[in-house]
Amino acid sequence: MRVMDHLLRSIRNAALFKPEVQAAPHCILWPECDRPWEPTVQRLLPEMPELFILGEYNPEKRTGSAIYSDVLSTGIFYAQGVKANVIFFDRSNMAVSP
Repeated sequence: MRVMDHLLRSIRNAALFKPEVQAAPHCILWPECDRPWEPTVQRLLPEMPELFILGEYNPEKRTGSAIYSDVLSTGIFYAQGVKANVIFFDRSNMAVSP
């Protein structure tokens, strides 16, 4: 098995969950402040249709802003230059008061 295959499997395993006790993840965020994986992400794109890069909107390159990623609803989003201490909320459990 290629190293790339191990990497693909590891990244995809991040989306695994137990449906009897967990909600499905909306998306997987791959934050990376110092960008050491950035060159590898470019090599992963052809093999991972579910991989997107947060950045300037360009559908052909599968890049876009956080708003664009919300429209896609599911996937793995590589966030170059983003620290890991970012908090995301699942809107499906949020009550809206009138």
